[in-house]
Amino acid sequence: MPARMPNFLIIGAQKCGTSWLHRHLSAHPDVFLPVNKDLEFFSYVPYPQPGDIDAYLEHFQEAGPAQAVGEATASYFWSHSTSPWCEMPEGFQTNIPKAVRHYLGTELKLIVVLRHPARRAISAYLHYLNTGELAPTATFEESMKYVGTIDMGFYARHLAAWLEVFDLSQIKVLTLENDIRERPAFALSQLCEFLGVRKYPSEISTLEQVDYPGIPKHNNCRGVFADIGKLRPQYRLENPPSQDEYIQILTPGQWQELESIYQADVAQLDSLLGTHLLGDWGFLH
Repeated sequence: MPARMPNFLIIGAQKCGTSWLHRHLSAHPDVFLPVNKDLEFFSYVPYPQPGDIDAYLEHFQEAGPAQAVGEATASYFWSHSTSPWCEMPEGFQTNIPKAVRHYLGTELKLIVVLRHPARRAISAYLHYLNTGELAPTATFEESMKYVGTIDMGFYARHLAAWLEVFDLSQIKVLTLENDIRERPAFALSQLCEFLGVRKYPSEISTLEQVDYPGIPKHNNCRGVFADIGKLRPQYRLENPPSQDEYIQILTPGQWQELESIYQADVAQLDSLLGTHLLGDWGFLH
């Protein structure tokens, strides 16, 4: 069966719900996504390279008559900049939107899901602890520059990089809080309309199921706490706390400082999208 060219991408952001989108859109009869998420073809492969696109398109050989053919890679949304927080891995593509347009054309549809950027950064930090990418003794402050822990949360900057190449009408933006968690069925119906496919099958009953709940954590007036005892055994501290024992990972002052890093960018995002995320995400309290 000949391979199909993708006509949509889920481009991020990391730790914002792309796995949930991948799973549920894959279940739609008119949508095809490869089983494997995060192909990262545009993240690391420089272009143009003869033969590269053929290897990439092999992932879509089973698309058949699907109307919407796409893939999901959460790192695509990350754009390079001179920000002090932007330390990209060696070989990372510095202009992903341009690479995407070069290979997939100008009519592509793009899906982005976002969440409170400070909460996303904490989830990324705990994720890297849980995969062993960070040492179990690494603090959040020591890890802020690691693989976009802070930098991936500058959503307005990243979106602006995509808007240099694609029109805003080609980009569907959702949030984890207001869409996926609060109204998952409506979020999927919006995506189906955006992709030009039939209404999402009503018999799907797992819409509120979380794909990767991550390490349990919570915020309160005393700071940010996480159940470090639930890290994978091979990546825990030598004398780890017991499970269900929440350890402070940010003080209240550190949390406020983290939010302050993002406030101007969230205001710019509201201007770009006509949203009220400063209020929705609690930046105005």
